[in-house]
Amino acid sequence: MNKYFPKLILFFAVLLSVTLASGQDFSVPGSDGESGTQAENPADASSQIPATLALKARPIVMLANPVTWNFYRTANGEVECMTSERTSFSFGFNYAFFDSEQFFPDDDSLSVELSALSFRLEGRYYFKKKKPKDSYYTGEGLFLGGYYKGVFDVQNFTDPAEQDSRSFSNILGVTFGYQSISTKRIIVSPFIGLGLGVSTLSTGEFGIRPDVRAGLTFGYLAF
Repeated sequence: MNKYFPKLILFFAVLLSVTLASGQDFSVPGSDGESGTQAENPADASSQIPATLALKARPIVMLANPVTWNFYRTANGEVECMTSERTSFSFGFNYAFFDSEQFFPDDDSLSVELSALSFRLEGRYYFKKKKPKDSYYTGEGLFLGGYYKGVFDVQNFTDPAEQDSRSFSNILGVTFGYQSISTKRIIVSPFIGLGLGVSTLSTGEFGIRPDVRAGLTFGYLAF
């Protein structure tokens, strides 16, 4: 399987490049005032379509934090910036912690703390093109994207007979979903993503790691 991983990296690198480079049509037709002849001014057109920044999170998975804080807690966030009329680039993170000893206080055989911190770089292509007359501009409608995800995993055992472990995973994947924006600039976006990567363990071993992402993102169009 490892011999195919360089080809996977190349495939997703091309996918991200195409995602970020496509959709660069900023021209808006206008009148030159003579005989109804149409003229285009790319500089003026691009000024009507400014880059937009959106702040997002998946709050549903964090609602239980006040109740489960002793044994499980999580946090996440994302920033998305439009790079053209149909493309965007985003950075996101996710943190999760689980303490089995607190979750199973009566079971002495389960005594491990698990924590994971991940970051994600994602490029998207939106199939719906926004119109210059819109009051604001951001990605909307169905989208397809590619992402890179790095994951730090830590396992700490309270039993000294058990060996703690660390790992780092490099993952490449594709994501698909839908994004809608209300008149109040509120963003709602269901999505699903599938990926595959390689994990490097603290013991020096390697492993194949699948990645499945699915959820409902909420956000606000900040700028």
